[in-house]
Amino acid sequence: MIFIRLVQKNVKTQFKNYLIYSLSMACSVMVYYSFISMSLDQSLLQRLHANRNLAATLQASGAMIALFIFVFMYIANSLFINKRKNELGLYSLLGMRRYQIGLMIFLENLVLGLFSLIIGLILGIIFSKLFSMMLVKALSLEMDSRFVFNLGAVEKTTRMYLIILFLVSLRGIYLVYRYNLIDLFRSATKGERYIKVTLFTWLIGFLGIFLVCLGYYRAAHLSDYTMILNQHYENGMGLFFGVIRILAYCVSGTYFIFYGFLPIVLVMLQKIKSFYYRDIHMITTGNLRFNFRKNAMLLGTIAVLSGTAIAAIGGATNVYSFGIEAAEKDNPVNFIVDETLSDELVTKLSSLEREKSNLEQVNLPITLLKGEFVQTFSEEQTTAKGPFNIISEKNYADLQAINPHLKTLAKLKETEVIYLEGVVYGGQGAWNRTFSTIKFEGFTSSFKVKNVMIDELGGRMRARYNLPTFIMAESQVDKLKGQKKYTLSFIRSHNKLSDEAVYKKVVRKFPPTKLRLIEDNDTIYEEKVPQAMVQRDDYLGLTREVVVARYPDLQNNRTQFGLLVYTAIFLGSIFLIATGSIIMLKQLSEAEEERSRYQMLRKLGVTQSQIKGSIYRQNALVFFVPIIIAALHGKYALVALSYLLPSSNQTLTWLARGIMLVIYLIFYLSTVSNYNKIVNKS
Repeated sequence: MIFIRLVQKNVKTQFKNYLIYSLSMACSVMVYYSFISMSLDQSLLQRLHANRNLAATLQASGAMIALFIFVFMYIANSLFINKRKNELGLYSLLGMRRYQIGLMIFLENLVLGLFSLIIGLILGIIFSKLFSMMLVKALSLEMDSRFVFNLGAVEKTTRMYLIILFLVSLRGIYLVYRYNLIDLFRSATKGERYIKVTLFTWLIGFLGIFLVCLGYYRAAHLSDYTMILNQHYENGMGLFFGVIRILAYCVSGTYFIFYGFLPIVLVMLQKIKSFYYRDIHMITTGNLRFNFRKNAMLLGTIAVLSGTAIAAIGGATNVYSFGIEAAEKDNPVNFIVDETLSDELVTKLSSLEREKSNLEQVNLPITLLKGEFVQTFSEEQTTAKGPFNIISEKNYADLQAINPHLKTLAKLKETEVIYLEGVVYGGQGAWNRTFSTIKFEGFTSSFKVKNVMIDELGGRMRARYNLPTFIMAESQVDKLKGQKKYTLSFIRSHNKLSDEAVYKKVVRKFPPTKLRLIEDNDTIYEEKVPQAMVQRDDYLGLTREVVVARYPDLQNNRTQFGLLVYTAIFLGSIFLIATGSIIMLKQLSEAEEERSRYQMLRKLGVTQSQIKGSIYRQNALVFFVPIIIAALHGKYALVALSYLLPSSNQTLTWLARGIMLVIYLIFYLSTVSNYNKIVNKS
């Protein structure tokens, strides 16, 4: 009974110290339960039957959260045991056996763990509908989210958590049996509090700055760096090796900064007498030197992993923005159809609209013309032959009325053309391509490229043949009347019904049909692809679809990339909460050790406001130096990503950064408040 009462007393007295730990764990359990519950929600899975990856993605995200929980509990448990060295040593001196101390730690962990599990499950059950609604919104689905109590999710969550709790608790027992607790009691007073700055410290400190700056420079010039490595390795793996090298530079440089550069900065500040002897800066810098020496590995790891979380959130939001922009630019209107079916489609749409004036239609004739040109891209020269898509500048101007993405063209001369770049690599493909003189069949004179523009006509991937596309002067296109042509009708609908409803009522009634482009000697013609081959991706040849609707492409991108953003934001937020909690627990553990020193300062006449200011400054550096480095890592990771996925919409990325700042600001203010209470305790 005495033993049980001791456990109860310890849990009660330590509850305030464990509260942030318990709440962080409860938050992780809540999100884990919600993800598992949604992965088992049959109504949601049936609604997304086409996306087979939903359940797997949610369960994989749950596994990542479980890993975070294990790492967080492992580190937090180490901090708690380190904080209670004196207490555990005292128990040993008073005659408690090792198995009793180990069992006490095990039971304390079990009680706190079960408390976190119960609170997390309750919150997860309460907020599961909210998380489900957020997922439905992220995937742009039209369905009601139901409140569902999922017993299977409760069982999986409980089983996962208890396994982790058992493993972490066993480690506490292992520490008790590994060390002599009397020596552990004495170790609390051991250790040099100040770090010596040696030549080696200077070397690794400035090497860290150099490596991080080199990594940032390479990330900002990833295109050039990739080409250099491609020439060196001659295997097309330049991008892969470039990314690996940049990661190595930034990760190793981060640890060197915490081990070497920050202690150097603090030593240099101590040598500035006007700063060092003002207020109680000597105490602040002394504490920071000791903390950075003792926790360099932990703070460096937090900076690296937080940077990874920030990059993951920002990268996912960038991918989402890029995917939606790409779908909208390739489908600038509701429907792109072959002219032969436009009247039938308009009739069906008009029956829904009731007024034909709600429809806008522009036809785009495209001439298939043989030719040849030599191009230079990334210092590599190639020759392109075959049929090309030719569009007149007048038809391009007509299409501007219905396609908001098209830019106004300068007037073309008869021997000038504009090349529309289809593949944009890092936002630079269109600007790095140069052309030699271009020759087209049927023209004696040569042409030259006046300008290179991004292909934003629409329908490039499905409605048009995926061929090099040129814009030509109207007078020259008029001379091509004998050439093979196909005409696309761009139709915009202002229907009050949703895109999904219109798609189901109208477009699905058109059987999927593709046309294939055939070159037979000097003749170009089209033939219908056999119905059995329409759905096959491996069907050889250039093909185009006769009816293309915007809704399937846009919805597919919203579903895939929305799920990516949803999981990235939640996983990143959980991880940032975990790292913020670790820093907070570490600082509060340090506060217990520093309390006697601050009490001595008060006896020497230092005011409470001076002590409070020192606490604010000291904790600000410990909290925000890692997060500033992490934010810089995340920024340049996104700069490198923009080489592959150019995106002009950064709203979601800035929202993610705002979430990160709010999380750390809350932890910082809470830490300062509790730190101040601890050191000023009588």
